Amino acid sequence: MKAHLYYSERCRRWLESSNVACEVVPGTGSQEDRAREDVHDRVLPPLQEHGPRPASPRQRDVIEYNEIIYDFLIDEITNKPDLNDFRESARTCILDTAVSWTDLRSTLRFLLETTDNEDAEVFGFDITILRAYIEEIMEKHFWDFLQSSSVPTGKLKSVAMYETRCEEIEYHFQLHGYEHIPRQFGRHRVLLHAYSGRRRIGDLQYYVDLLAAPRTVYIVHVVSLDIVVNATWGDASNPTTRAYWIGAVRARHVMAFVGGPPCETWSRARGRQDPTQGEEETGRGCNPRVLRDVLQLWGFEQTTLREIQQIIMGNTLLCFALWVVMELALTEGFAVLEHPAEPEDDPKLASIWRLPFVRMLLALPHVQKVRFAQGLMDPLLPNLRICWL
Repeated sequence: MKAHLYYSERCRRWLESSNVACEVVPGTGSQEDRAREDVHDRVLPPLQEHGPRPASPRQRDVIEYNEIIYDFLIDEITNKPDLNDFRESARTCILDTAVSWTDLRSTLRFLLETTDNEDAEVFGFDITILRAYIEEIMEKHFWDFLQSSSVPTGKLKSVAMYETRCEEIEYHFQLHGYEHIPRQFGRHRVLLHAYSGRRRIGDLQYYVDLLAAPRTVYIVHVVSLDIVVNATWGDASNPTTRAYWIGAVRARHVMAFVGGPPCETWSRARGRQDPTQGEEETGRGCNPRVLRDVLQLWGFEQTTLREIQQIIMGNTLLCFALWVVMELALTEGFAVLEHPAEPEDDPKLASIWRLPFVRMLLALPHVQKVRFAQGLMDPLLPNLRICWL
């Protein structure tokens, strides 16, 4: 619930405007809060409520601005009404403060709205000059780091370089094939089930443990890797955790991998209008907007802060899964990677199956892509899997 209220501005504003009288209880970080998290946190996903809703409260006006920058600018105006050094002083303060572009513009806009002619007469500054300076600071041409028309060299350039390299390797596999070198695993073998969710009867580990129990030649250890199972060793976004499992694969302790990386930022349902819900009911009137396409498979460059967090997390977990699959390919292991099917009816939509790295993996002779209908909710929603046979 805390995470939902942090990201959902609509629900957070609704709660703030409800004037709910709550009993004061120990907050985040307390022993009581940790106990509640151990018992309740992530036991169930957020559920859509049913039944009548109470009347929407009168929305409270919420003013969001950076207090450090606002207080500094107010001091500058009142202490130096000639405004000769206002722009440079404001630039220095802003560069020394951790603030987003959105919060900065909101702060400057709030300063414009709350400063009037009466203030100018009391403190002796020219309101017209002040407004011109603030509007100039709000424009991107005022900031040198926003003037570069070219994308900074480094990560984005290296991505293009690596994708070109993947295409070259894919062509090499198609032309010359892949030399098979048999390798042996030890008696104790690990099956890594990534993004498994909370342990439950009927999950993959449950059945593999039953099927592997009669084996005497070797012992299979199934590891359910998920943050809800273990906050540290189940967190695939943690570099230490990723390095540990990659090392285990290279040491041939991990025999197999099964995983379905998050597909929320890849979903083709994004950006589609929902005819059953209006703007009042959804707050937007449409589903979350598209964050990727075939030209920018790793995510759009212009997104909101919340969207870039989703993209980064989705890319991190997908890259970990692909990394493990590649390492298992080199050690003659087994892997199953599950993800929504490639949208063959629209070549512009994003899909992991259109990534050069994935196409390179599919060029290996012992890799195959299988499309099948999954789930009883809708048999027309296909998924694809990479299988090592």
